Amino acid sequence: MASIVWIASYPRSGNTWVRAFLTALLNTGGETPDLEHLVGGVIASSRSFIEAYLGYESQYIPYYDLHRLRKLVYKAHNKSLSHRQFIKIHDALVDKVTGEHLIDSQGAECGIYIVRNPYDVAVSYSEFSSISVEAAVNSLCDPDMCLANQANKGYDQVPQFLGDWSWHVRSWTESKAFPICVLQYEKLLLNPVEEFAKLVEFLGIQIGIKRIRDTVDAVAFSQLSVLEKKSGFSENYLGGNPFFGYGEMHRAASKLEPEQASMILERHRDVMAQYGYINCSGKAS
Repeated sequence: MASIVWIASYPRSGNTWVRAFLTALLNTGGETPDLEHLVGGVIASSRSFIEAYLGYESQYIPYYDLHRLRKLVYKAHNKSLSHRQFIKIHDALVDKVTGEHLIDSQGAECGIYIVRNPYDVAVSYSEFSSISVEAAVNSLCDPDMCLANQANKGYDQVPQFLGDWSWHVRSWTESKAFPICVLQYEKLLLNPVEEFAKLVEFLGIQIGIKRIRDTVDAVAFSQLSVLEKKSGFSENYLGGNPFFGYGEMHRAASKLEPEQASMILERHRDVMAQYGYINCSGKAS
């Protein structure tokens, strides 16, 4: 089908890992892919991508006007496609103020959403962005969180409304705008072949389990980390810490202060419980 498949997540939740898997599965015969040629390489918030459809600069367009224009851009792009295209996105699907979807059924075939424990997201975000853990925790709990929010600073991406972590998760996973496959980062780590096989089935890709198993091995974090060290990775735009970090569960246990963990828990208790990140006693599981 010639339509967009959106690969969505809150930042530092496994989006690029899933893209690497799909690239290896579909384009490189199950071999470790070139990091500079991953599917979904043009992020939805790319200013140049959006301006190619608008025909004028977007830098000074007010946020809500641009939000509505982006929706039209994605519809137009989806209609123009002659093949299926994967596109990475970090925006929340629904804007909190207007309640409007950034993408609707005319701008998508389907979506993939990756959810990760917010404790570990905070630590990974801190390490990748070279900011304090406290700042990362505040970001996950900020209902007005927006990436590239200084619109007049010449960023190559337009502002992206995230909202807090719970809003972001719910905006995608509870939407009925188009079919969405929800992947849980921790399950991908624990049972990668089984979980990625579910994604392959969702996408209607006819590939056997051996190819899926070989592809999982090819995109192990150890493989991707070695490749990044050897050749670099342009999406690591900050250039400081490695893009592909530890890829582990429960690293937050030794990184978060008790009050930081409590702040995340109090803000996101309901969604954390929904995905098994806290037990019936309300404690981290």
